Amino acid sequence: MRRNLNDFRRWICSLMTESTSLDEQIGEIFTALRAQVFNYLLSVFGDPNEAEDVTQDAFLQLYRTRLKGQEIQNPRFWIFRMAHNLAVNRGRRAQFVSTLPMETWDQLKKPYPTRPESGTAHS
Repeated sequence: MRRNLNDFRRWICSLMTESTSLDEQIGEIFTALRAQVFNYLLSVFGDPNEAEDVTQDAFLQLYRTRLKGQEIQNPRFWIFRMAHNLAVNRGRRAQFVSTLPMETWDQLKKPYPTRPESGTAHS
């Protein structure tokens, strides 16, 4: 089993150096790693829709990074790190929004109070 995993890793890494087109490289990597990335993100979110969105975002980032000409030595590690970072960022945004109580949102809906006229007494 260990040998197969090492062979798989070498194969994934070799895809980035082959003379195939970028679309073919990313397509092969997507085919090989999509289920693993999705399953990891499903364990993080517990929601298949969230997991699928972040999976697609991670592979899109891989494509954009390679399109800029940046080298990636270990695509498997890179894609899992990107998926993890995207999940953390999404979790932070969700936590920020979900921690605002309804009273705060109600206060934000109210019109901004007007300033007292200068020269009036403050109590």
